[in-house]
Amino acid sequence: MIFGYRVEDQVEKHGLWRNFDGTWNPVFDQLSEGLSRSLPMEDSELYREGGKQWFSAAPSKETLKHWFSLTDVLELQKLGYKVYEFQLVGTKQISDFEIVFTRDNIVEQREIDYKEIWND
Repeated sequence: MIFGYRVEDQVEKHGLWRNFDGTWNPVFDQLSEGLSRSLPMEDSELYREGGKQWFSAAPSKETLKHWFSLTDVLELQKLGYKVYEFQLVGTKQISDFEIVFTRDNIVEQREIDYKEIWND
């Protein structure tokens, strides 16, 4: 079983680059720092492989700190975003900093307090 960490708005079904349906909707434009604004999250077949929607996640809590600053997370929380830990199966490793999964890959998820990660 693999763990993945992601910041998303599960109520409105928004990620940071795309909505859950795959529509491009970068939220970083609304953030004062936007630490991951320059990450290469362009549209790719990778995110629609097999006719499914694939979602990006950090493979560790420490990696998520490279994606988002504390300021980013606090601003995102005001916009309705939360930090989640997922237990996953069937993921794909894209790089040392990214795994992808489908919603069918989620075994369990829990919302985690941002202080579990950004505790400095």
